[in-house]
Amino acid sequence: MKYAMQKKTGGLKNIIVGRRGRRGFSLVEALLVLGIFSIIAVAVVTLSLGAFSADERVERVLRAQALASEGIEAVLSIRANLFSDLTIGTFGLATSPGYWVLNGNSETIGPFTRAVRIGEVYRNDLGRGDIVSVGSPGATLDQFSRRVTSTISWIGALGNAQSLSLATLLTQWTALTWRLDTVAEFSAGRLNSTRVTSGGNGDVRLVDFGTWTSAGVLRTINIGGNEDVADCAVDPALSVAYVATKVRGSGRPEFYAFDVADVTPTTTSLYTLGTTELGQSANALSVQNGYAYIASGANGQEMMVVRLSDYAKLTSWDTPSTNANANDVVATGTEAYLVIDESGSRPEFYAVNITNPASIPSSPLGTAEISDDVNAVAVSSDGRYAFLATDDNDGELTVVRLSDYTVVRRIDAGATSNAADVAVSGNTVVLVKQQSSGAEFFVYDASNPETMSATPLGTVELNRDATHVAIQGNRAYVTTQSGSGELLVVNLDTYAIHEITNLLGSSTAPSVSMLGAYAYVVSNGNSQEMMVVQGNGTSVTYPPIGIFTSPSYDSGSAVTLWSSLAWTLSGTGTVKFKLRTADTFTHLQAARWVGSDGTEAIFYTSSGQAIIQDPAATGSRWMQLRAYLETTDPAVTPVLEDVTVGYSQ
Repeated sequence: MKYAMQKKTGGLKNIIVGRRGRRGFSLVEALLVLGIFSIIAVAVVTLSLGAFSADERVERVLRAQALASEGIEAVLSIRANLFSDLTIGTFGLATSPGYWVLNGNSETIGPFTRAVRIGEVYRNDLGRGDIVSVGSPGATLDQFSRRVTSTISWIGALGNAQSLSLATLLTQWTALTWRLDTVAEFSAGRLNSTRVTSGGNGDVRLVDFGTWTSAGVLRTINIGGNEDVADCAVDPALSVAYVATKVRGSGRPEFYAFDVADVTPTTTSLYTLGTTELGQSANALSVQNGYAYIASGANGQEMMVVRLSDYAKLTSWDTPSTNANANDVVATGTEAYLVIDESGSRPEFYAVNITNPASIPSSPLGTAEISDDVNAVAVSSDGRYAFLATDDNDGELTVVRLSDYTVVRRIDAGATSNAADVAVSGNTVVLVKQQSSGAEFFVYDASNPETMSATPLGTVELNRDATHVAIQGNRAYVTTQSGSGELLVVNLDTYAIHEITNLLGSSTAPSVSMLGAYAYVVSNGNSQEMMVVQGNGTSVTYPPIGIFTSPSYDSGSAVTLWSSLAWTLSGTGTVKFKLRTADTFTHLQAARWVGSDGTEAIFYTSSGQAIIQDPAATGSRWMQLRAYLETTDPAVTPVLEDVTVGYSQ
């Protein structure tokens, strides 16, 4: 028993001892188990977080896909409403009552940014074939297709930038087109200093300028009566020549507007657009922004204003405290500069506020005392200075600073004869005089008008009293009082006479204005008050500008919506456009020519632009466009290959 008991006790002891020995092992085991549990726990948490992140990524991608798809659908909606609203660029989207619109550069939707890119589409085969890259040979803009990309961008869960894009190609399937691209279609238009050639299907380019060593009269205008003509001006944007005459009596106009959109060797006549009875003698005129400003010899009406939309005389302006004749006027911006005969102590130079041409303030903006009669005025291209031709023997050329109307320079052009006219082109000023002997033509460097040298760059002996001068390119065109050689062309590079032209009749030519390849000269002859003069011969040189006016186009529908204007240009140079619309052919002839903002102020300059009609147009059934081809290098010409106007009904 005792043994057994001891065995039991020992067993118990062993058991106890054994448990103590295993207790040390269990701590390690516990730590191991804890470590394993931690690893498992971390793994579980990681898997849970990963699952959460993956879910989040999937959710954001799905949301981005939905927003990108919505962007495409919104553009489809815009196309359905008005295809021309799909202008080229990158935009956000916004909702206007009932429809989508492009808005800004992008938009923010919660954590997402959406940007919709509207891109151009180019095709071969004159824009009607396969899609090609813009630089591919023969690539032509397809004005009725747009490449649309809707891009969604956001920041991911790990802070990295994410983006997703959907793209599609949209076409205006219901579009109609009016296209000019053949000899016959271009030839149906009107040409001034341009010609139609048979290159390709047909194109329009500048005419040869001629040598001007032999010039001749191309067209004449007889306004009737025996009264003298005073001045002329040509508006290239409107292709209209304006003529002012001395008083013609009751019921006989002194102001005329002639259409010169069509001047070619085969043109039969230049028709009258409108006339105005001024009731007073007109000495000079200036045209700007739909109004003509006329310098008059009438007391109390030294400057008159004519509205060119209907040729109505609106108002007149009286030089304060003097009854002297107004000799010249230049309108630029919101000011008109008027010069008068007034050799006393009162001003001869006036700056007038013409912000509202129909209601001109009676007080001038400023004046300048020149101390002698002023015969002509020209304004620098930057609008900072006025150059005056005067009777002052010590200051035939006088410079006025327009910021404060202060005389800052007087230049003596020699001898004692009067300066008749002055013209400015860039930094070049040309002064012409009425002088019996010695030079009548002076060229000055006006890089700095306030310190310009009194020594001319060059002079020319004209052997005739000069009346007027106009500058185009490197030539000056001078009219004279001579009955033989009424128009002279002077080369400004060599200071030599290039051409002496005897005009029809034998009378004084008081003024000349240039447009493209032609000189418009007014004469005191009784049957050819205005003559269009061209250079003869072949020079392989081109004028700086030429104009093509399309035939009128009838869309056949009073609810026509004109959408886009596109063209193909080759050669060297530029082209820009204006257009007009109306409800009838008759109203179209009197409609305004407007550019890409619906006003007369600017042009269409990029092919594929959306058309903005004149808000004041009488309708949209009829359409006409006008192209202005320009070059700065007389050795090259732009070539207008085709024009396409898109519309829907």
